[in-house]
Amino acid sequence: MARSQTFLFLLLVVTFSAGGASCPKRTARGPMLPPAFAGPPTLDEVIRQVNVNSASIHQLQGQSATLHVPGLPALRSEIALERPQRLRLRADHMLTGSELDLGSNEDLFWIWVRQAEPSAVYFAQNQQYYSSAARQILPVEPTWLISALGVVELDPMGQHSGPTSAGPGRLAVTSRISTPGGPLQRVLILHDTQGTVLEQHLYDAQQRRLASSYTSQHQQDPHSGAILPHHVKIELPTTGLQFSIDVDRYHVNQLGNSHWQLWQMPRPPGYPLTDLASPNLQLTGSPLPQQTSGPPTVASSPTASQVQPVSTEPRRRLWSGRRRLGLFRHP
Repeated sequence: MARSQTFLFLLLVVTFSAGGASCPKRTARGPMLPPAFAGPPTLDEVIRQVNVNSASIHQLQGQSATLHVPGLPALRSEIALERPQRLRLRADHMLTGSELDLGSNEDLFWIWVRQAEPSAVYFAQNQQYYSSAARQILPVEPTWLISALGVVELDPMGQHSGPTSAGPGRLAVTSRISTPGGPLQRVLILHDTQGTVLEQHLYDAQQRRLASSYTSQHQQDPHSGAILPHHVKIELPTTGLQFSIDVDRYHVNQLGNSHWQLWQMPRPPGYPLTDLASPNLQLTGSPLPQQTSGPPTVASSPTASQVQPVSTEPRRRLWSGRRRLGLFRHP
Protein backbone atom coordinates (compact mmCIF):
# COMPACT_ATOMS: atom_id res chain seq x y z
CA MET A 1 0.00 0.00 0.00
CA ALA A 2 1.38 3.41 -0.89
CA ARG A 3 2.47 5.76 1.89
CA SER A 4 -0.36 8.20 1.21
CA GLN A 5 -2.92 5.41 1.22
CA THR A 6 -1.57 4.12 4.52
CA PHE A 7 -1.86 7.58 6.05
CA LEU A 8 -5.46 8.06 4.92
CA PHE A 9 -6.46 4.60 6.04
CA LEU A 10 -5.03 5.15 9.51
CA LEU A 11 -6.47 8.64 9.67
CA LEU A 12 -10.05 7.54 9.24
CA VAL A 13 -9.90 4.08 10.77
CA VAL A 14 -8.25 5.26 13.96
CA THR A 15 -10.35 8.42 14.03
CA PHE A 16 -13.59 6.51 13.92
CA SER A 17 -12.60 3.60 16.17
CA ALA A 18 -12.39 5.77 19.28
CA GLY A 19 -14.12 4.17 22.26
CA GLY A 20 -13.65 2.24 25.49
CA ALA A 21 -12.61 -1.40 25.35
CA SER A 22 -13.45 -1.78 29.01
CA CYS A 23 -16.91 -0.19 28.73
CA PRO A 24 -19.77 -2.59 27.94
CA LYS A 25 -22.25 -1.67 25.27
CA ARG A 26 -25.26 0.14 26.66
CA THR A 27 -28.36 -2.04 26.51
CA ALA A 28 -30.60 -0.63 29.23
CA ARG A 29 -33.68 1.20 28.05
CA GLY A 30 -35.21 4.17 29.79
CA PRO A 31 -38.88 5.00 30.30
CA MET A 32 -41.21 5.16 27.31
CA LEU A 33 -40.93 8.53 25.61
CA PRO A 34 -44.05 10.71 25.53
CA PRO A 35 -45.86 11.16 22.22
CA ALA A 36 -45.06 14.35 20.34
CA PHE A 37 -47.96 14.19 17.88
CA ALA A 38 -51.66 13.65 18.59
CA GLY A 39 -52.19 12.30 15.09
CA PRO A 40 -50.46 12.17 11.72
CA PRO A 41 -48.23 15.28 11.83
CA THR A 42 -47.97 18.01 9.24
CA LEU A 43 -44.61 19.17 7.91
CA ASP A 44 -44.78 22.25 10.13
CA GLU A 45 -45.35 20.08 13.20
CA VAL A 46 -42.40 17.84 12.35
CA ILE A 47 -40.10 20.83 11.84
CA ARG A 48 -41.23 22.39 15.10
CA GLN A 49 -40.74 19.16 17.09
CA VAL A 50 -37.23 18.51 15.72
CA ASN A 51 -36.12 22.10 16.27
CA VAL A 52 -37.62 22.48 19.74
CA ASN A 53 -35.78 19.36 20.88
CA SER A 54 -32.45 20.59 19.51
CA ALA A 55 -33.00 24.15 20.75
CA SER A 56 -32.80 22.89 24.32
CA ILE A 57 -29.23 21.72 23.64
CA HIS A 58 -26.55 24.41 23.59
CA GLN A 59 -23.75 22.27 24.98
CA LEU A 60 -23.49 18.51 25.12
CA GLN A 61 -21.03 16.10 26.69
CA GLY A 62 -21.06 12.38 26.09
CA GLN A 63 -19.05 10.60 28.76
CA SER A 64 -17.97 6.98 29.20
CA ALA A 65 -18.41 6.54 25.45
CA THR A 66 -17.26 3.62 23.36
CA LEU A 67 -16.68 3.82 19.61
CA HIS A 68 -16.37 0.71 17.46
CA VAL A 69 -15.18 -0.10 13.97
CA PRO A 70 -15.86 -3.69 12.81
CA GLY A 71 -12.74 -5.82 13.18
CA LEU A 72 -10.80 -3.21 15.16
CA PRO A 73 -10.23 -2.70 18.89
CA ALA A 74 -12.42 -0.18 20.66
CA LEU A 75 -11.01 2.96 22.28
CA ARG A 76 -12.31 4.94 25.23
CA SER A 77 -13.52 8.44 24.47
CA GLU A 78 -15.50 11.47 25.48
CA ILE A 79 -17.30 13.88 23.19
CA ALA A 80 -18.12 17.55 23.69
CA LEU A 81 -19.98 19.98 21.48
CA GLU A 82 -21.22 23.52 21.64
CA ARG A 83 -23.51 24.66 18.90
CA PRO A 84 -23.22 25.67 16.20
CA GLN A 85 -19.65 24.65 15.24
CA ARG A 86 -17.67 23.61 18.28
CA LEU A 87 -16.87 19.92 18.52
CA ARG A 88 -14.23 17.86 20.32
CA LEU A 89 -13.60 14.12 20.33
CA ARG A 90 -10.61 12.76 22.20
CA ALA A 91 -9.89 9.09 22.63
CA ASP A 92 -7.29 6.81 24.13
CA HIS A 93 -6.44 3.17 24.66
CA MET A 94 -5.63 1.78 28.08
CA LEU A 95 -2.30 0.40 26.78
CA THR A 96 -1.12 2.97 24.25
CA GLY A 97 -2.52 6.22 25.64
CA SER A 98 -3.91 9.06 23.54
CA GLU A 99 -4.78 8.01 20.01
CA LEU A 100 -7.08 10.66 18.60
CA ASP A 101 -8.00 14.32 18.78
CA LEU A 102 -10.68 15.54 16.37
CA GLY A 103 -12.40 18.86 16.66
CA SER A 104 -13.65 22.11 15.21
CA ASN A 105 -14.38 25.66 16.25
CA GLU A 106 -15.68 28.80 14.57
CA ASP A 107 -12.59 29.08 12.37
CA LEU A 108 -11.12 25.67 11.61
CA PHE A 109 -11.24 21.92 12.09
CA TRP A 110 -8.45 19.46 12.84
CA ILE A 111 -7.58 15.77 12.99
CA TRP A 112 -4.70 14.33 14.99
CA VAL A 113 -4.06 10.60 14.98
CA ARG A 114 -1.06 9.23 16.85
CA GLN A 115 -0.35 6.52 14.28
CA ALA A 116 -0.77 8.72 11.20
CA GLU A 117 2.10 8.88 8.72
CA PRO A 118 3.48 11.38 8.18
CA SER A 119 3.01 12.51 11.77
CA ALA A 120 1.15 15.83 11.92
CA VAL A 121 -1.87 17.71 13.14
CA TYR A 122 -3.97 18.07 9.97
CA PHE A 123 -6.25 21.08 9.80
CA ALA A 124 -8.06 23.48 7.48
CA GLN A 125 -10.17 26.59 7.73
CA ASN A 126 -13.89 25.82 7.75
CA GLN A 127 -14.55 27.92 4.64
CA GLN A 128 -11.84 25.97 2.78
CA TYR A 129 -13.32 22.52 3.31
CA TYR A 130 -14.82 22.26 -0.16
CA SER A 131 -11.60 23.38 -1.86
CA SER A 132 -9.20 21.34 0.29
CA ALA A 133 -7.86 17.81 0.44
CA ALA A 134 -10.06 17.26 3.49
CA ARG A 135 -12.92 16.50 1.14
CA GLN A 136 -10.99 13.48 -0.13
CA ILE A 137 -10.77 12.15 3.41
CA LEU A 138 -14.20 13.05 4.78
CA PRO A 139 -17.11 13.13 2.30
CA VAL A 140 -19.09 15.43 4.63
CA GLU A 141 -18.13 18.47 6.68
CA PRO A 142 -16.72 17.49 10.09
CA THR A 143 -19.48 19.40 11.90
CA TRP A 144 -22.01 17.01 10.31
CA LEU A 145 -21.15 14.79 13.27
CA ILE A 146 -23.12 17.18 15.49
CA SER A 147 -26.25 16.43 13.48
CA ALA A 148 -25.38 12.74 13.29
CA LEU A 149 -25.29 12.58 17.09
CA GLY A 150 -28.95 13.62 17.15
CA VAL A 151 -28.78 17.42 17.42
CA VAL A 152 -30.70 18.05 14.21
CA GLU A 153 -32.03 21.30 12.76
CA LEU A 154 -34.56 21.87 10.00
CA ASP A 155 -34.51 25.37 8.51
CA PRO A 156 -38.11 26.63 8.75
CA MET A 157 -37.49 28.64 5.57
CA GLY A 158 -35.79 25.76 3.77
CA GLN A 159 -36.98 23.48 1.00
CA HIS A 160 -38.63 20.41 2.50
CA SER A 161 -41.16 17.80 1.49
CA GLY A 162 -43.16 15.25 3.45
CA PRO A 163 -43.79 13.77 5.82
CA THR A 164 -44.43 10.54 3.93
CA SER A 165 -44.64 6.99 5.20
CA ALA A 166 -41.28 5.21 5.46
CA GLY A 167 -42.67 1.95 6.82
CA PRO A 168 -44.57 0.99 9.98
CA GLY A 169 -44.17 3.65 12.64
CA ARG A 170 -41.80 5.74 10.51
CA LEU A 171 -42.03 9.00 8.58
CA ALA A 172 -39.67 10.54 6.01
CA VAL A 173 -38.91 14.23 5.46
CA THR A 174 -36.68 15.24 2.56
CA SER A 175 -34.70 18.48 2.45
CA ARG A 176 -32.63 20.22 -0.20
CA ILE A 177 -29.44 21.78 1.20
CA SER A 178 -27.26 24.23 -0.71
CA THR A 179 -23.48 24.00 -0.15
CA PRO A 180 -20.42 25.51 -1.88
CA GLY A 181 -19.81 22.06 -3.33
CA GLY A 182 -23.26 21.77 -4.86
CA PRO A 183 -26.75 20.83 -3.69
CA LEU A 184 -27.26 17.99 -1.25
CA GLN A 185 -30.38 16.06 -0.36
CA ARG A 186 -31.05 14.97 3.20
CA VAL A 187 -33.61 12.36 4.16
CA LEU A 188 -34.72 12.21 7.78
CA ILE A 189 -36.54 9.14 9.08
CA LEU A 190 -38.52 9.86 12.22
CA HIS A 191 -40.67 7.97 14.71
CA ASP A 192 -44.24 8.69 13.68
CA THR A 193 -45.53 9.53 17.18
CA GLN A 194 -42.47 10.43 19.28
CA GLY A 195 -40.86 12.60 16.61
CA THR A 196 -37.37 11.29 17.35
CA VAL A 197 -34.91 11.16 14.45
CA LEU A 198 -34.09 7.53 13.73
CA GLU A 199 -32.04 7.87 10.54
CA GLN A 200 -30.36 10.54 8.44
CA HIS A 201 -29.12 10.06 4.89
CA LEU A 202 -27.15 12.59 2.88
CA TYR A 203 -26.93 12.40 -0.94
CA ASP A 204 -25.02 14.43 -3.49
CA ALA A 205 -26.38 15.74 -6.79
CA GLN A 206 -25.61 12.38 -8.45
CA GLN A 207 -27.76 10.61 -5.84
CA ARG A 208 -24.74 8.97 -4.25
CA ARG A 209 -25.20 8.36 -0.56
CA LEU A 210 -22.40 10.23 1.20
CA ALA A 211 -23.25 9.57 4.82
CA SER A 212 -25.87 7.94 7.02
CA SER A 213 -26.62 8.04 10.70
CA TYR A 214 -28.79 5.53 12.58
CA THR A 215 -29.78 6.46 16.13
CA SER A 216 -31.51 4.41 18.81
CA GLN A 217 -31.87 3.96 22.57
CA HIS A 218 -33.31 7.46 22.92
CA GLN A 219 -33.77 8.80 26.43
CA GLN A 220 -35.02 12.10 27.78
CA ASP A 221 -32.59 14.22 29.77
CA PRO A 222 -34.31 15.01 33.08
CA HIS A 223 -32.86 18.52 33.34
CA SER A 224 -33.16 19.98 29.83
CA GLY A 225 -35.98 17.76 28.56
CA ALA A 226 -33.92 17.01 25.42
CA ILE A 227 -34.32 13.56 23.90
CA LEU A 228 -30.96 12.08 22.88
CA PRO A 229 -29.82 8.76 21.38
CA HIS A 230 -27.37 6.64 23.33
CA HIS A 231 -26.42 4.49 20.36
CA VAL A 232 -25.33 6.01 17.05
CA LYS A 233 -24.17 4.13 13.99
CA ILE A 234 -22.57 6.07 11.15
CA GLU A 235 -21.78 4.93 7.62
CA LEU A 236 -19.61 6.71 5.04
CA PRO A 237 -20.34 4.58 1.95
CA THR A 238 -17.95 6.36 -0.42
CA THR A 239 -15.06 5.51 1.91
CA GLY A 240 -16.22 2.00 2.79
CA LEU A 241 -16.16 2.82 6.49
CA GLN A 242 -18.69 2.44 9.28
CA PHE A 243 -18.48 2.97 13.01
CA SER A 244 -20.74 3.14 16.04
CA ILE A 245 -20.82 5.15 19.23
CA ASP A 246 -22.32 4.07 22.55
CA VAL A 247 -22.71 6.79 25.17
CA ASP A 248 -23.38 5.83 28.76
CA ARG A 249 -24.51 9.26 29.94
CA TYR A 250 -24.88 12.83 28.75
CA HIS A 251 -24.48 16.19 30.44
CA VAL A 252 -26.53 18.89 28.75
CA ASN A 253 -25.64 22.59 29.02
CA GLN A 254 -23.18 22.05 31.87
CA LEU A 255 -19.84 23.00 30.31
CA GLY A 256 -20.00 26.63 31.41
CA ASN A 257 -17.54 29.25 30.21
CA SER A 258 -14.39 27.77 31.74
CA HIS A 259 -13.87 25.13 29.09
CA TRP A 260 -12.72 27.43 26.29
CA GLN A 261 -9.57 25.28 25.88
CA LEU A 262 -11.73 22.45 24.57
CA TRP A 263 -12.18 24.35 21.34
CA GLN A 264 -8.48 25.01 20.74
CA MET A 265 -6.48 23.01 18.20
CA PRO A 266 -3.92 20.78 19.96
CA ARG A 267 -0.17 21.11 19.48
CA PRO A 268 1.31 17.76 20.63
CA PRO A 269 5.13 17.74 20.66
CA GLY A 270 6.68 16.24 17.55
CA TYR A 271 3.59 16.74 15.37
CA PRO A 272 3.86 19.72 12.98
CA LEU A 273 0.79 21.49 11.62
CA THR A 274 -0.22 20.47 8.09
CA ASP A 275 -2.77 22.59 6.25
CA LEU A 276 -5.09 20.40 4.19
CA ALA A 277 -5.91 23.43 2.04
CA SER A 278 -2.27 24.04 1.06
CA PRO A 279 -1.77 23.90 -2.73
CA ASN A 280 1.53 22.11 -2.09
CA LEU A 281 -0.10 19.20 -0.27
CA GLN A 282 -0.13 16.05 -2.39
CA LEU A 283 -2.51 13.17 -1.66
CA THR A 284 -1.81 10.71 -4.45
CA GLY A 285 -3.54 7.46 -5.30
CA SER A 286 -6.97 6.37 -4.19
CA PRO A 287 -8.08 8.55 -1.28
CA LEU A 288 -9.32 5.60 0.76
CA PRO A 289 -8.81 1.85 0.41
CA GLN A 290 -11.95 -0.17 1.01
CA GLN A 291 -12.21 -2.21 4.18
CA THR A 292 -11.79 -5.93 3.67
CA SER A 293 -15.38 -6.40 4.73
CA GLY A 294 -17.13 -3.19 3.79
CA PRO A 295 -20.28 -1.91 5.42
CA PRO A 296 -23.36 -3.95 4.60
CA THR A 297 -26.12 -2.52 2.53
CA VAL A 298 -28.88 -1.39 4.86
CA ALA A 299 -32.22 -2.35 3.40
CA SER A 300 -34.04 0.47 5.18
CA SER A 301 -31.83 3.18 3.70
CA PRO A 302 -33.88 5.04 1.09
CA THR A 303 -32.32 6.13 -2.15
CA ALA A 304 -32.77 9.67 -3.35
CA SER A 305 -35.15 8.44 -6.06
CA GLN A 306 -37.43 6.74 -3.50
CA VAL A 307 -38.38 9.85 -1.61
CA GLN A 308 -40.78 12.63 -2.46
CA PRO A 309 -39.18 15.47 -4.50
CA VAL A 310 -38.35 18.58 -2.51
CA SER A 311 -40.61 21.52 -3.08
CA THR A 312 -38.91 24.65 -4.38
CA GLU A 313 -41.69 26.91 -3.09
CA PRO A 314 -40.58 29.33 -0.35
CA ARG A 315 -41.84 28.50 3.11
CA ARG A 316 -43.23 30.93 5.64
CA ARG A 317 -41.32 31.26 8.91
CA LEU A 318 -42.99 29.11 11.56
CA TRP A 319 -40.43 28.90 14.34
CA SER A 320 -37.28 30.60 15.62
CA GLY A 321 -36.19 30.11 18.28
CA ARG A 322 -5.71 6.84 30.75
CA ARG A 323 -8.07 7.42 33.24
CA ARG A 324 -7.12 10.40 31.13
CA LEU A 325 -10.74 10.80 30.39
CA GLY A 326 -11.29 13.45 33.04
CA LEU A 327 -11.57 16.04 30.30
CA PHE A 328 -14.86 17.40 31.63
CA ARG A 329 -15.16 17.82 35.36
CA HIS A 330 -18.31 18.41 37.38
CA PRO A 331 -18.64 19.44 40.98
